[in-house]
Amino acid sequence: MTTVAKLVAAMADKFQLDESSVRNKVRAMQDAEILPLAVGRTVPHISSYHVAAAILGVLASDKVKDAPKAFNRLQALFDRPIVDGMPEALERRLGAPKRLADWLAEQIDFARQFKNPPDFPSLHVETIYSVVINWPEFEASALVVDADDEDKIVYRKNIRFRDHNQFDGWQRPVKHSYAFNGVTLARLVWTVFPQTGQDD
Repeated sequence: MTTVAKLVAAMADKFQLDESSVRNKVRAMQDAEILPLAVGRTVPHISSYHVAAAILGVLASDKVKDAPKAFNRLQALFDRPIVDGMPEALERRLGAPKRLADWLAEQIDFARQFKNPPDFPSLHVETIYSVVINWPEFEASALVVDADDEDKIVYRKNIRFRDHNQFDGWQRPVKHSYAFNGVTLARLVWTVFPQTGQDD
C-alpha cells in the first residue's frame, strides 16, 4: 500500500531533506486538497501524479506555507508556448504542449515499469532535473542518442517548463534551484511503489 507517510519518508531520504520539513509541507498540500488526506480509518492510496505534485511543492518552497503555492505556480507550466492557429503540420511535428505536472507524472510512471535498478535505461539515469525556487521554472536535461547508433551520445536536450508569456531577460535575480538526477527520482519511485504495475 502506497501512502502519504511512505512518500514523506522516501522524499526525505532520497532528496536528503529534513523529514519534519517534508512532512509539514506535504500536510500543507493536503490541507489545500492537492494531496489526499486520511479520513477516519480510511488511508488513501497515492498515485504517480501525487508524487509529482509533492516533488514540485516540497522542492520549490522555502517555507511550509508556500508549498501549495509553489505547486500551483509550477504545475501548469508548459514546455513550449501555446500558439493559436499553428499550422497543422507543425503541430503534428511538435506534438501537443506538455504540462509540467502531467509530464513529471509520466516520468514516474516510466520508472515504475522497472523492477531492478540495473534494468533502468542509462539515458534516464543521466537525466538532470532542476526545480527553480525563486521563479516558476523547471528544466530536465536529457541525453539523446544517435538514431543509427544507440551507443553514441549526440547531445543533451533541455526540456524547459516556464511561463512563456513573461520576459525571461537579464533583470532576473540569481537562480536558486534544487537539482537531482534520474537515478534519484527512480529510487524514490521504487521506494514509494515497491511493486511494479501497481494501479493508482
